[in-house]
Amino acid sequence: MKDAVQCSNAAADAGTCPAGSLIGHADVAAGVGSTPFWVTNGRVYLTESYRGAPYGLAVVVDAIAGPFNLGR
Repeated sequence: MKDAVQCSNAAADAGTCPAGSLIGHADVAAGVGSTPFWVTNGRVYLTESYRGAPYGLAVVVDAIAGPFNLGR
């Protein structure tokens, strides 16, 4: 297994982390009530330090529900 590279905080803020920093995927539920809308295309990236910790995580989810695109 190859080591992940840390995405810069600036790239994480811009949503442009390189593929080498991808470390996993995320499923996210949004909405009210007992039947939230699930988005299953989330990506998790390793980032530079966060609040004094040696690294951080950026979770990027494209909020697209049918004809509605709410961005990232």
